[in-house]
Amino acid sequence: MATKKMNLLVEREITVEPIFRDRGGVYGINHDSNFLNEGSKETFQGLNIEMTSSGARKVDPFAAHGVSPWQKALSDDEKDYLAERMGLSSGADFNIYKKDGFWTRYSVKLDRNGLTLDLNKPEDFIIYRYLLSFKDKKIAPNKERSKDKGTYRYALVDAQHIADEGVKEQDYLFEAYDRFATVRNSKEKMYALLLVHYMENSSIKTRPNPDASEKQMSLKIGEIIKMDPGTFVKLYDDPDFATKELLYRALVKGVVRQNGSKFVFEEAGEIGTSVETIDWLKSPKNQAAKAKLINEVKG
Repeated sequence: MATKKMNLLVEREITVEPIFRDRGGVYGINHDSNFLNEGSKETFQGLNIEMTSSGARKVDPFAAHGVSPWQKALSDDEKDYLAERMGLSSGADFNIYKKDGFWTRYSVKLDRNGLTLDLNKPEDFIIYRYLLSFKDKKIAPNKERSKDKGTYRYALVDAQHIADEGVKEQDYLFEAYDRFATVRNSKEKMYALLLVHYMENSSIKTRPNPDASEKQMSLKIGEIIKMDPGTFVKLYDDPDFATKELLYRALVKGVVRQNGSKFVFEEAGEIGTSVETIDWLKSPKNQAAKAKLINEVKG
């Protein structure tokens, strides 16, 4: 048995949150009948059975289910440590194939109020790992994935992760506006940012107008920052930005054309995708062709 303290249990709070969906009809999204009636419970019992190409298999809650330290595969020593904390004979009790083992009669009941788990407590850590093993069916592994499957009923929400992401988003917002301040008085620079952003986002349907006013361009960039400041920061800081701007300006001007996803030059012929073409333009052996392209775009 493991007697030494291990870094398995962590100071982390996970909330098991119900996923309320607007299903239409006469009931609102938060109405009892839209999820579980008050007092009703949903029971998860026994091991999850996952269908694979080779057939059905049991899902081990202590196998790897993510990249975070509390989602990694448990070693034998860690299972022994957890078993000791739970009053079991050894980590072998967690073997998913053991007859009358720990998981045989294990169950978790959830209601419309969800559950709060402290991963520093052995019993809560086990509940978390058990529910996480159902991530292919009824349990979303995090808040961001909660809408990925219509079968998801609950999401495992990491409060610290959300707080960290909020701080990161705030930092990106400050950084984005700092960068915006360096270009907001230049139509050419703002147009370049809008053009590259348009070319690399298929969801944007309208190509930026180079003749738009400075105010119109400024407002468009402001919309990008409000929607996703991180994207704007990465766009501005992209080490290949100048080369991308050159390629896309050449495309708009008709100096370069596209054949599907491939870029075609008048003399060099078909080069490849945008990534391949950017690399081609950066190559030392193609600097004469790049210089010619710059002149054609300026001309």
